Formats: sequence, C-alpha cells, structure tokens
Amino acid sequence: MEESELMELEQGLELHSIRKEIVLFKPFRRYNSELEYEIGLTHFLQQKFKVEPQKRIGNFTIDSLINGRFGLEIKNEMGRNELNRLVGQALIYDEVLPFVFIVLFNTRKEMVIELRDRLFSHIKNFVIISKEAY
Repeated sequence: MEESELMELEQGLELHSIRKEIVLFKPFRRYNSELEYEIGLTHFLQQKFKVEPQKRIGNFTIDSLINGRFGLEIKNEMGRNELNRLVGQALIYDEVLPFVFIVLFNTRKEMVIELRDRLFSHIKNFVIISKEAY
C-alpha cells in the first residue's frame, strides 16, 4: 500500500469515528438556542478529539475545528435565511478544509433535503447529520 493510500485510509477512519460520535450525541433536553447545542456537542466530542471552538475561516467563523482540520457547523431550527447563509459558508469551508460535518438540530426535513441538494452540486466532502432533541 502506498503512503498516499494509507493516509487516505487513515483519514477515512478518522472521519468515520467523528461521524459516529456526532450520531451518538444526545442532548439532555430540547435547547432554546444554537449556542447551547454547540456547547453540548463540543464538550461531548472533546472527550475523544481535539476540538477548537469558533475558528475563523476566511470571512466566516466555523463553529468548531476537529483535530485541526475538519470543520463542524451546527444549526438549530434552520430556516430559509440560515440555509442560504450556510450554503455560502460551506463553499468557503470547502476551499480550505478537507471535510465539513454539518449538524442540524430540529430542522424540517424539506430544509435538510434542500441543503443536501444545493451543496451536493458544488462540494463533495461534507456530511449532513440531522438530529432531533430528546
């Protein structure tokens, strides 16, 4: 196995591990703000990964940077305006980050589908994880 293939495999395993932990995260209750979800998920992920909150990327600030290279963007109850802004943010992040995790809390299914469709035509290195509060 060549070094580049090995690095790609390691990155894939790392991305899988991060995604798994995001999926496992369960808020204690339905929070009122996006910031509360951000704080909760960041603390949860910090148990296994290096998570740097509020990192500046171009003209935007991404919610967190995981292991120094993967982006984490969190939205709660995303509506049309937030969706449009997030598409712009994701295009910027795609230029400088190898992968972005987009975690949507309490967001209508049609908004999730529209976001996926709009991003998929422009960028490939992202995953959308839709979660409901418990």
